[in-house]
Amino acid sequence: MPGPTIVSGSHDRSLGVVMFRNGEPGAENALDARQALGAEWQEIVKSGVHTCL
Repeated sequence: MPGPTIVSGSHDRSLGVVMFRNGEPGAENALDARQALGAEWQEIVKSGVHTCL
């Protein structure tokens, strides 16, 4: 079973994040955050992720 849903944002915006381990149901449809954020993902995360796109 995946972990908890994390909701972030103001009343007019929200972001749901569900983390999956390899092999869990639904993991085959999940996005790889490191791949989506790119090679400098650690710097992006350190300074704050402000978008999902």
